[in-house]
Amino acid sequence: MTIFDSIPRDRSDPPHQHETAFAYLNRSGRAEADRVRQLVDAWLDRYPAGHRDGLVARLRSTIDDQHRSAFFELFTHELIITRGHRVIAIEPPLAHSPRSPDFLIESGERQRLYLECVIATGRSQQEIAALARLNQALAAVDQMPSPAHFLDLSVDGLPTAPISINRMKRALRAWIARLPDDDTAMEAAPFVHEEHGVRITLRAYTRHNRERVGRAIGVRHFPVRQLPDGSTTHMEGRNPDGIWCGPSGARRKGLSAVLSTEQVDPWNFAVREGRLIRNPWATVPLPPFDLGVDDYHPENGRYRITEGVKMGKIFRLPEGWPE
Repeated sequence: MTIFDSIPRDRSDPPHQHETAFAYLNRSGRAEADRVRQLVDAWLDRYPAGHRDGLVARLRSTIDDQHRSAFFELFTHELIITRGHRVIAIEPPLAHSPRSPDFLIESGERQRLYLECVIATGRSQQEIAALARLNQALAAVDQMPSPAHFLDLSVDGLPTAPISINRMKRALRAWIARLPDDDTAMEAAPFVHEEHGVRITLRAYTRHNRERVGRAIGVRHFPVRQLPDGSTTHMEGRNPDGIWCGPSGARRKGLSAVLSTEQVDPWNFAVREGRLIRNPWATVPLPPFDLGVDDYHPENGRYRITEGVKMGKIFRLPEGWPE
């Protein structure tokens, strides 16, 4: 089974500004991309067959966060079995809850545990959907023919509903056609498209090298995020809102440990490091469970760290993979 399409791959250009992560990996003709595709397909072959279709659909998602979340689950599954543990079940039912964790695992020492995979984006589902709608519109702008000008983009807000892309493109095409062919183009009235809470503003600058016409957008401006009252602030410190330490002290004692790593994707996971951090207040402490990553053991009120290695070494990949 393969996640990817059977298509010609004769382009080695970098990803377009608003191209989705899967779309680029699927179509790239770079040798590195081919190595990544082969490895992802090999991992998929070792994923339980009854759960592959749903995982593939998420890996192929046009929303990058969904694509990365699905890859993280595939990555975690491969990490577990590579380290000699077993995945007993995918999304096993629980007697006390309608929710199901991602994996039921049996460690090499025959201890069983549940594992849930979560990626932290700092964005709500509404923001994720709004960004996907905005990216779709900006990708359409970037693909507009503009041989004599490149466009300076500014964006304010996020769309609360799908943008009327065809209507926007018709208006933009007419605006480009009316632009002066010389440096006075930068003095022309800007193109503005406002819809569903977002404003897309474009200004034009003359291309001086018209033999290398590429994407339409040459410059991008996005506003800095502010507080609700419009002000900005800078604070340092730690709030009592951690995973297992809250305002009243220890919490989530049913969580035995957290396995964390920097954001991983099919291209970069080999250089990432992981850490298994055990909950000092866990009702059921995590049993011996070697994943090859840094292991944080609570000991006398502090953590004793057993150092691990990078993911590329755990997965026995060549140095510098996928280059």
